[in-house]
Amino acid sequence: MTQSKEGDLARAALLYAVECAVLGDSVALEGIGLGEGEVALLRTLTLEELRGAGALCGRGLEVRLDASVLRVVVGHLRSTRKAEDVQRELILSDAPRAMMRALFGMGSREYARLRSRLGVDSGVGRPAELDEAAEHRLWHALSGRLRAAGGHPLAPEAYLAVRAETGVPLRAVWAYARRWSGPVGG
Repeated sequence: MTQSKEGDLARAALLYAVECAVLGDSVALEGIGLGEGEVALLRTLTLEELRGAGALCGRGLEVRLDASVLRVVVGHLRSTRKAEDVQRELILSDAPRAMMRALFGMGSREYARLRSRLGVDSGVGRPAELDEAAEHRLWHALSGRLRAAGGHPLAPEAYLAVRAETGVPLRAVWAYARRWSGPVGG
């Protein structure tokens, strides 16, 4: 039995239909155009017959993608991947747990798991106080951003940008942003 993309798709569609039939999902079955007679027929298929379904190469199978739904799904997948990339970059930059909780709702276990998976040593304690030059650079980089945020947390990417711009460790960027956000934003 030769394999083909079309055969794989036909086999997957048939397995989906059989699973819906076994579970009694009549709404899904109606959605793919199958009635009670076809459902009864699906229930009689043997495993060997299902394995051979790919040889049909999709005969009787029509697959359509709804372009508008596809755009929404792809957009969601990309935004999820972007958020995960930002989280990873923040963790690699030694983001404190409080920051990850405030920005992403990340719990302690998830924070620890992500740090461990990325090979980042556990960061504990307060960041060291900055010298006057570093504090000045940080104030210059943060003040306008905090004012524009109007008392809301900055976007996660903004903290990374400030860190890159100033060379100040992310833990200190977060601590000083929290300290300064009241007077600047209000």
